[in-house]
Amino acid sequence: MPSMRACVALIAVILVIESLLVSATPEARKEPKRFKRSLHRTKRAAHDIRNCETSPTYLPPTVIRTEERLKLLRDRMRERRWDLDAYIISNTDPHLSEVPPLRDRRQEFMSGFRGAYGTAIVTLDKAMIWTDARYWIQAEQQLDCNWELMKEGTIDEERDPNDPELPDILIPSPVEWLLEYMPVEAKIGFDPRLMSIDEYFHYNLTFEHYEFKRLTMVWIQEFEYNNEPDEVFTNIIDYLWEREGSRPAYAREPLVTVDADTYTGYTWEEKIFGYKDERSLRWIMKEKNAEALIITKLDEVAWLFNLRSADIPNNPFFLAYSIITNNEIRLYLYDRQWKVNREVEDHLGIGQDSACPEYDSRNRPLCIQLRNYDDFLDDVNRLLIQTSGRIWVTNSSSIAVFNASTPKTSSALREKRFVEQSPILRMKAVKTKEEIEGMKNAHIRDSVNFVRIASYIEETVEYQREQNKRIEPDDPDYRIYISELDVIKRLEEFRKQELSYVMPSFQTVSAFGHHSAMVTYNVTEQSDIRIDETKLYLLETGAHYLDGTTDIARTYWFEYKKTPPQHLRDQYTRVLMGLIDLSDTVFRTNIYGRELDAIARRALWKNGLDYLHATGHGVGHYLNVNEGPIGFGLGYEVSEIPLERNMVLTNEPGYYSEKNEYGIRLENVMVIVQANTNYTFGDYDWNTFDTISLVPFEKNLIDHTMLSIDQIKWLNTYNKKVRKVIGPYLGSSTTTARKWLDRRTEKITYKYSVSGAETTVSTVTTFMVSVVSIILSRFL
Repeated sequence: MPSMRACVALIAVILVIESLLVSATPEARKEPKRFKRSLHRTKRAAHDIRNCETSPTYLPPTVIRTEERLKLLRDRMRERRWDLDAYIISNTDPHLSEVPPLRDRRQEFMSGFRGAYGTAIVTLDKAMIWTDARYWIQAEQQLDCNWELMKEGTIDEERDPNDPELPDILIPSPVEWLLEYMPVEAKIGFDPRLMSIDEYFHYNLTFEHYEFKRLTMVWIQEFEYNNEPDEVFTNIIDYLWEREGSRPAYAREPLVTVDADTYTGYTWEEKIFGYKDERSLRWIMKEKNAEALIITKLDEVAWLFNLRSADIPNNPFFLAYSIITNNEIRLYLYDRQWKVNREVEDHLGIGQDSACPEYDSRNRPLCIQLRNYDDFLDDVNRLLIQTSGRIWVTNSSSIAVFNASTPKTSSALREKRFVEQSPILRMKAVKTKEEIEGMKNAHIRDSVNFVRIASYIEETVEYQREQNKRIEPDDPDYRIYISELDVIKRLEEFRKQELSYVMPSFQTVSAFGHHSAMVTYNVTEQSDIRIDETKLYLLETGAHYLDGTTDIARTYWFEYKKTPPQHLRDQYTRVLMGLIDLSDTVFRTNIYGRELDAIARRALWKNGLDYLHATGHGVGHYLNVNEGPIGFGLGYEVSEIPLERNMVLTNEPGYYSEKNEYGIRLENVMVIVQANTNYTFGDYDWNTFDTISLVPFEKNLIDHTMLSIDQIKWLNTYNKKVRKVIGPYLGSSTTTARKWLDRRTEKITYKYSVSGAETTVSTVTTFMVSVVSIILSRFL
């Protein structure tokens, strides 16, 4: 028999093993040996980008070689029918969508660059691509050395810095570059379906102003190859893409209806005819003396008819146009036989049981005419000829739509159309009470999921560290339990547990360390790295639910037992101060978002810091996560309208290391609500913001001594609301997620004092519950 001492030793070993198993995360206990060894076989350099200066040049694995595609494009450009000197490649679709369908991503096919914003120009000997600061690093990772990156808003390094006549000359815009580098009488080809009216006239009028160059914009419209009438193309890139055999088809997802009573507040009939609101679409058309309205934007069509689908990645839209006249409602659907089922027919008032047109007691048509998607441009042309009144072409339409409504043969017909901002922009920007309620509920659900994923990351990082106590981070034997891609997959699992969840509202930014310096980093299998406690981690994510769309960002430091470096705390706190200050702003009517943008930057500016993206954008209701025509940003946008009650916007200041080592971003979604003020100046109404994103900030990154009393009060109020609303969804106080939430929502206490003319806040702590406020009234 074993000795008593041996038994005690055996029991001790068993207890130690059991304690280790209990302390492990549930997921780690299930699969303790599934390590991602491929992530750490080689040490990744900060930002694996191209190097075109070396011989041979270095290209990261994320690059697509484009020599052959560029050669084929230039061969087509030289054809006698066009004889082009340059070709403009737009990063959009015929609806000028910010996120086009996969089939319409021509710029990505030609260059490999997958950023959501950019303009490419290919000449007979150059290939240029313009984009803004959000995508510079990404472009360097995805472009090969055939392409020159033009960083918008930066100094042109090719200019002579010693030339006193050219101080601080910025990178030329595409139109400026064409004027400077193209030969006299050069021909610039483009696809008119993919260029906006404003952009076209900007090119054309600029070229006309510099008439000595005599540059010409050449419309590339329908053409055939090899005399095969069945093979008709409207874009040179499409021809190359189809010949290569890699061009994807459009998605074939059915339409789904959105209930007015539950979600939108208005039926499509009410939006057009105005049963409840006299400012309906037809009412606005009458006010503008317009007999017809041309609608080309996908989100506007989806909103107007209370329909959704999934033709576009991360967007609940479908390929469609619409024309609204005084006596007709036309809906042009791509692949309409597949899209429309009996439920949709009943929703739209069409089908065998509905004669079209069908009129109500006030002689208004209640049904919709379904037409083929490809007939839209021809119908626009016919409409102009057949109608006697004016045609409203929205300024978000392409020049192809404008041209279809402007036959060159008749100046009288051309005068019948006019171009203005779509009335639907404001109609959908001001949310109904049903939409506001839905947005709040969607953000509660998504905030719960965000807390769950954040607590899971922290718990797994801690477990990972414990498992690697005696292993160096760069050692091949280092066991990895969590990576950037893991977070995205696990978050999707959490969201799919919600019955109302539909899809992500954009590609999640899961960015650790130097990846967080990329404003729009999209992780891939090639770029995926582990998450640990040594650097900042930025998570920005959003979702579409049936009752609303979400968007939120937080930056975390998972070494909670160790104070982060002071420069990170300073920068994080300044970003937080900007978010709080904008959230707490009171403003009057007729104020634009651009007039409030500097409030979010003030704390950063005071220390010589800034960020190069907008501070915020509108958010749609189960529509675009990035919705105009409102937002916070520096500079003037011609389409921007004043802020109004019941509009929904994001608030997302940030800071990104200029050495591309890390990035900080915080983002909440806010609803504009009435402000409580003691006075009312003039006839103005006064508004403020109600934050509906409910996720705590990273306590360890906050330097509370930098916060003002008002900022501390706002933060305490916010944390209290987060704990009250989100806490019950996380179970008892012993669950991992609940403990994570409680630690980050503890009340901040402070001592307040006044000495002479100076007011100070000191001895801030986040671990006490009571508030100690010493107010010396005799000095006030």
